[in-house]
Amino acid sequence: MKNIQFQIEKTLESIENIEKIDAPFFFETRLMARMENQLLPSAFNLLQIKKPFWVIASLAILLSINIYLIGFNKTETIAKHTHQQSSTIENFANDYHLNTNSSEY
Repeated sequence: MKNIQFQIEKTLESIENIEKIDAPFFFETRLMARMENQLLPSAFNLLQIKKPFWVIASLAILLSINIYLIGFNKTETIAKHTHQQSSTIENFANDYHLNTNSSEY
């Protein structure tokens, strides 16, 4: 029991002799800035792509979509152009009465 009393008195004496220690200059502002920087990436974690696999996969998907759209547009343009060209020739022939099926000789 005496040992416990001695430990308590020793601890209380050490607490009474504690002096306040000043923090280094700008410690609080640096700490606050560091804490804010740690919070920002977690809020925008979906926007940050850090692994090369995801970058390469995203670029491959975009490239394949572009190739598909260019090919689809090209075939559609060729089909439309062919249709327009044949209809233009028929319109020209009809306008000038150049019907190839009739002969007036």
